[in-house]
Amino acid sequence: GKWLDKTFDITQFKNVDKLGKTAAINSAYKQMRRAARKGKGRDYDNLAREAQEVFGEEAPQFFDDLKKGNYKSENVRLALFNRLSEVQPISLSEMPEAYLNSPNGRLFYSLKSFTLKQIDLMRNKSLQEQPFRRSQPQ
Repeated sequence: GKWLDKTFDITQFKNVDKLGKTAAINSAYKQMRRAARKGKGRDYDNLAREAQEVFGEEAPQFFDDLKKGNYKSENVRLALFNRLSEVQPISLSEMPEAYLNSPNGRLFYSLKSFTLKQIDLMRNKSLQEQPFRRSQPQ
């Protein structure tokens, strides 16, 4: 543990990781707030669908909190956690069993799991996007 902390301090890994997470959370918050305040469009529709799935009856309160800029509400914080979780492995449930059972190998698994998460994110995003299609002559 001490060796790992020293390594992270020397390489500034903790600071870079914190900067990346902060940027991801701030970006997600601004995007969600902008969509909630606008109240229409593709971003709003996607957010509304996501909010309904996650919050159910509390979805209107979630939108109200976003519009008011209440980033400390439990629902907004949960939504931000979910957005961050999409791009970085941040909970133990996302880690392999070997990570949980070997404290000395956690650095290796942390870097590996981050890379795998990024590859999975790119794959999911590319499968979700509809390619440009030319209209077919009738």
